Amino acid sequence: MRIIVYLQLISIFFFTNCASAQLLNNEKVEIVNLKDSIVTHDYDCFFSLPKILDKNKDKERKMSVAMAESVYHTPLFYCSIDHSSCKESITLEELITKERKCVNNRKENDGIYEVNSSSEMVFNKLGFVSWYILIHAWHSNGVNPYHFPICFDTQKADIFNTYDIFKDSLKLQLLSKIELEILESVMDEMESEENNYSAQTIIRGGVIESNRSYFPLRKIPNGYFSTRNGNDGISFYIRSSFPTYYAKVEGDFYTVFMPLTELEPFFKDSFKKRIGLQ
Repeated sequence: MRIIVYLQLISIFFFTNCASAQLLNNEKVEIVNLKDSIVTHDYDCFFSLPKILDKNKDKERKMSVAMAESVYHTPLFYCSIDHSSCKESITLEELITKERKCVNNRKENDGIYEVNSSSEMVFNKLGFVSWYILIHAWHSNGVNPYHFPICFDTQKADIFNTYDIFKDSLKLQLLSKIELEILESVMDEMESEENNYSAQTIIRGGVIESNRSYFPLRKIPNGYFSTRNGNDGISFYIRSSFPTYYAKVEGDFYTVFMPLTELEPFFKDSFKKRIGLQ
């Protein structure tokens, strides 16, 4: 079955390379950096998180709630967090206020002494905006970093999801394409370490053996819009147990970047029209 899929892939990408696609939609959204802090005698927390502005205040609030949900289960909100409760429909500003009240009312420090956050915007056009969120938490045993991407579809005023933009009939081919990209990248990495048997062993064991349960891929991975080498595309990411030293790993997940023009055959017509590929 996979052989048939790979032959279909060759056919699809042959026609893709013969056609030129011009991305015409350069729509950008307005962003502000929301800064705040919580400082006590034994704890410092510094917030620096993005907020999307919109003339439609209902949409703006919806996106702020989605942003709050994305960062809620991180050390930024370790005091007010409640893993057993459902998500709260509160904005990022309201969540910070809730955390401040919790910190000020607590009786003792729970072991975290400083937390700070920052964000790097990696995409803002086509009605999509992506950030790479970085959070560092200091405690008695050292520092723990938390790195993860967030991508918003501002037309839907919600977190971007890859599940509804690709043709159902071609999802198997796309899954195979992503798997091939990962395999080729891992093999290239191993070849570059041909004189370092220890590094090869770590790559083989930590990258291949430890992640067998993720493959073959059963659904399109999550992704975020980004730009590489001047090309707009989607970075698919797979959370797994790749070793942290590994060159292709960002945080605790593995990324595979594909240009939009390369993904064009897989997109639904409505999505191609939206981003200017049709």
